[in-house]
Amino acid sequence: MPFQPLHFSSGPVVVEFGASSNTLAKLGFSEDGIRMTIQPFYDNVHSDDFGGRPGPPSDAQLLGAIATVDVEFSKYVKADMDKLSAFRVSSSPALVPGQLPPIGTFVRQDGLAGVLKLTGVKDSFTYATSFLRRNQEINTGTKYRRYVVGWECWMDKPNYESLAQAQYRQLFIIT
Repeated sequence: MPFQPLHFSSGPVVVEFGASSNTLAKLGFSEDGIRMTIQPFYDNVHSDDFGGRPGPPSDAQLLGAIATVDVEFSKYVKADMDKLSAFRVSSSPALVPGQLPPIGTFVRQDGLAGVLKLTGVKDSFTYATSFLRRNQEINTGTKYRRYVVGWECWMDKPNYESLAQAQYRQLFIIT
């Protein structure tokens, strides 16, 4: 059976993001948890059994996956969240909120990617290569605001292992 896209939702989560695991900044807290979608990537394998290259694939090889993580912050450090509007984590050149990187900037090579750490009640995930896809502050009434942030995370072996543990953990015990 092929690997299906997975959807995770969690309880309360503390979110940290930084250029490396040693420089993580606590961005805030999401009381309603996060939404995470795992999208696998495959390469089709062709063979003479099904007509060669022009025919349908005879197999597919899993090459990796991308996790899309969406967080709605209920409590956050506004100054740190505003820095995210620059869509990069490195401070060279100077990190100016709202100033986007030049067109053509590489995600990994030019400092747009960082480490995302999600610490929840039951599950914790750390993504070594993650970058912002969206962020905005929104009003949720006359007194309250929320910050909505979305990351794209490129998964590695430890990510697969932590997902496997999360999928098969016991959610509750009926007594």
